[in-house]
Amino acid sequence: MRARTLLPLAALAATSCLVIDNTPFRYGAVSGQVAGADPSVGLAVVVGDAKLRSQLDSDGGFFIPDVPVGDQTLLIVATSTTALEVPAHVDPGQTTELDLLTPGPAAFATVTVVAAGAPDLTLAQIGVEGTQFEEIHPDARGTARVGPLGAGCYDVKAELSDFGSSGEHICVSAGEERSVSLQLSLPDAGEGKIGAEACDECPAGTECVPADGGAASCRPG
Repeated sequence: MRARTLLPLAALAATSCLVIDNTPFRYGAVSGQVAGADPSVGLAVVVGDAKLRSQLDSDGGFFIPDVPVGDQTLLIVATSTTALEVPAHVDPGQTTELDLLTPGPAAFATVTVVAAGAPDLTLAQIGVEGTQFEEIHPDARGTARVGPLGAGCYDVKAELSDFGSSGEHICVSAGEERSVSLQLSLPDAGEGKIGAEACDECPAGTECVPADGGAASCRPG
């Protein structure tokens, strides 16, 4: 891993100005080359901010600018079946040049959303937080296969309007197929409220079921 300075000489002479732009000192860049990459699907992403990304070129090369300084993790999808996670330390105003990267067999997470009473599970949204896989809609059974992922740990999340959200932290090894089931449910109606006021909190298409003590729950209609 090597670091190459990006700062122009003018930036070093800026100390004579009344206002100093220290933006170059908060960001750097990461570059590298991935062996055996397919440029039609190849992508390098900074985990935690999927907007920081670069397509892999025909030689498997990539360059990601404007990366915050410090320790970062890249998720690199090389082909539809190979990927890797790689650490990178980013220095201010410099490009961190990674050594030649060799991907391994990709991991996949088959995520199933369980939401009793949901009229259409395809409206749910599944994602692996901080990656390019953040807005995936499942099939009619509530299932989606997410990946390719490199060996590592990820936060998997699902959400559905009126049913809230749920998540699970998973760690996968190279080539692993992981099954994840995320349970979503309708909320209790108006916690701390009673009678009709509580039932007004139930989403459309559900019914309000009173309980002892004046509480109420929303149930599929």
